[in-house]
Amino acid sequence: PATRAAVAGLRGAGALAGLVMLPFAIPLLIFGATADQPGALKLLGAFSLLLVAGCPFVAGAAMRMGRS
Repeated sequence: PATRAAVAGLRGAGALAGLVMLPFAIPLLIFGATADQPGALKLLGAFSLLLVAGCPFVAGAAMRMGRS
């Protein structure tokens, strides 16, 4: 819903909706570089699970926006 409102009426809105999820992946790169520390590995796993849980919804929204 928030993604749809942000890109309403734009050409290529489906691709832009996919990019909305990209800032959530940046911590994976940061904490992935220091995954040898015990707390960082747990945080890396938590971020990964959150991204995996959110990706189907973002992909579905991108497909719906691409259809309309």
